[in-house]
Amino acid sequence: MCVRETITTSLLVLSRIDPEKTPVNQQQIKLSAVVSERVALHAPVAIRKGVDLGFEANDEGLVLGDATLLGVLVRNLVDNAVRYTPSGGLVDVRIKRIGSEVLLQIVDTGPGIPEEERKGAVSRFYRVLGSGEEGSGLGLSIAERIAELHGASLTLEDGDTGEGLGGVNN
Repeated sequence: MCVRETITTSLLVLSRIDPEKTPVNQQQIKLSAVVSERVALHAPVAIRKGVDLGFEANDEGLVLGDATLLGVLVRNLVDNAVRYTPSGGLVDVRIKRIGSEVLLQIVDTGPGIPEEERKGAVSRFYRVLGSGEEGSGLGLSIAERIAELHGASLTLEDGDTGEGLGGVNN
């Protein structure tokens, strides 16, 4: 079962990961192992909700980074994708190597975030109005901070089919 962070815990995590003050414990890690573990933890929630949650990798994704922080990033992105994807929908988590870069993509068939709101979606306490979903509105903000700490970026864009949302961390 996935354990949802409380707002207090999320705020503590956010305060501890200031990109200008937080040193990252850089070690060579297999991103595929971190992602596989997080996807497995979310599988029971996805199954209960009727969401097809999948994981594919064309590379093991060797990166320098902090496995714990990257686990939080993946957890937040997968949690959002499963939470906002309706029953019968699809969430695909992918690792791709393109040249020297490792890309982490979370693509879903949920309602997405309107293009004009995407910049604000990574702000603290952002919530999709009218979604009826619970949450603190801190998940994407935390994910963006962790990406920055690793010299990466978080991009919100239309999913593969033009529906839902595809998040790319490169």
